[in-house]
Amino acid sequence: MVEDVRLLETLAGQCSVAIENSRLLETKVKAEALRKELETAHKIQEKLLPTILPEFPTLSFAAKLIPAQEVGGDYYSIYKMTDELCLLLVADVSGKGIPAALLVSTIDATLHTVLKLKDNRTNPKFIAETINSVLCEASTIEKFATAWIGIIDVTDKKLYSINAGHNQPIILRSGAESVERLSKGGIFLGVIPFDFDMEIVEFRKDDILVFFSDGVVEAMDSNNILFGDEKLVELITIHRNESAFEILDIIIEEVVKHELLTTQSDDITLAIVKGI
Repeated sequence: MVEDVRLLETLAGQCSVAIENSRLLETKVKAEALRKELETAHKIQEKLLPTILPEFPTLSFAAKLIPAQEVGGDYYSIYKMTDELCLLLVADVSGKGIPAALLVSTIDATLHTVLKLKDNRTNPKFIAETINSVLCEASTIEKFATAWIGIIDVTDKKLYSINAGHNQPIILRSGAESVERLSKGGIFLGVIPFDFDMEIVEFRKDDILVFFSDGVVEAMDSNNILFGDEKLVELITIHRNESAFEILDIIIEEVVKHELLTTQSDDITLAIVKGI
C-alpha cells in the first residue's frame, strides 16, 4: 500500500512537471509570435515616415524620430505639396504601444487622403478639422492626439499654422535674441468637433523653425530632471548658424546624453526647418 502511494506521488510529480513545461513552452511560443508581430508593426510604422525629405531652393530640412518601444504614438510628415507649398506636421498620440500606433496609422491615412483632394488641401485648418473629425469617430474617449500642422508658402514667405494642443513650435528669427512660439489653434484632436484658429507668420531667409514632441523636452535623467524647454531654446540659439542637419544632430545628442543612465520613457521626435 505504501509503495502504491509513493508510486502515485512520483507519477503526480512527473505530470506536474510535464504540465508546467508545456505551459511555459506555450507562453514562450506566444511571446515569440508577439515579438515578430511587433517587429512587423515597427517596420510598417517606419514606412509611414518620410524616407527622403523634399527639396526647395529656399528651405532646408532635418528630422528624426526615435521610438521608445517597437511601436509608438509619435508621427511627423514633411511633404512637398507643390513647388511653392510644403506641409509640416507633428503628432503625438496619447499612450504607447499598439493602440497608439493604430491611431498614428489613422492620422497618416487621413492626411494623405486630404492631400489628394484638389480643394482646400493648402489650408492647415481644413487638414486639422478633417483629421479631428476622423479621430472623433475612430477613437475612444481615452485616446486623443496633440498635433501641430504648418504649411510654408515659399512664394509669399508665409507660414500658416494650426496648433492642436501640442508643444509650441519655436521660431528663431534671423538676428533676433529671443524666440517666437506658434500657439494658436485649438484643442487636442479626437475629442470633440472643433473650429480651429489659424495664425499666419512670416518665414524668411535664416529663420529657424523647430517642431517636436514632448519626448524631447520631457526626457529625464537619473535624478528625474527634465531636459527642458529652456535648454532646447538655448541650443537652437547657440547653434543658429549651423545647418538644419547639424542643429538636429546637436540637439538629439544632448537629449540622448541627458537620459543616458535611464530608460527612454517616451518617443522623441524633432524636426528643423531653416530658411536659406
